[in-house]
Amino acid sequence: GTFEMILGTFAPGAATGPEKYTRTGEVGGYLISGELELVVGDRHFLINPGDAFTYPSTQPHRCWNRGQDVATVLWVVAPPSY
Repeated sequence: GTFEMILGTFAPGAATGPEKYTRTGEVGGYLISGELELVVGDRHFLINPGDAFTYPSTQPHRCWNRGQDVATVLWVVAPPSY
């Protein structure tokens, strides 16, 4: 298909990596539990349970669990790449 869905978990303090990164396509997500801090370009977003988000993957981005509990997020990635 043209996208893939991934159920991901982040332990407290876990991140997508130490630096922002880019790739082709778009990303969307829905936070099921916990909290995430999402950085896209120079913008910072605090994502709470029930929040949905999208961003172009061509923008430098990074996220991490800044909370005390495991964060569970449903990712939608286009085009499929994992």
